[in-house]
Amino acid sequence: MKASTIRLDLAILEELEKVIPPSLSLRKYLHDLIIRDIHARKMEAAAVAYAQFLKMNREEEKWLERWESAAVDEPMEGLSTKCLEEW
Repeated sequence: MKASTIRLDLAILEELEKVIPPSLSLRKYLHDLIIRDIHARKMEAAAVAYAQFLKMNREEEKWLERWESAAVDEPMEGLSTKCLEEW
């Protein structure tokens, strides 16, 4: 794995020292911050791709609307409630 060194301005370093939990090193904090940012960007791209998919597949969009409006606190029609009674 490639290693890298970054330089931080003193003002940035001082701000980081204020927010980093004592249990984390600067290296670990920055590593986790970068991983979260990468994950957030991937999730944003996935959301855009899914929105485009829904535009191109209206049946999926209709199914999703039915799913979102489903009453989750009531038994579904045609399903046995026996397992719920056992709880």
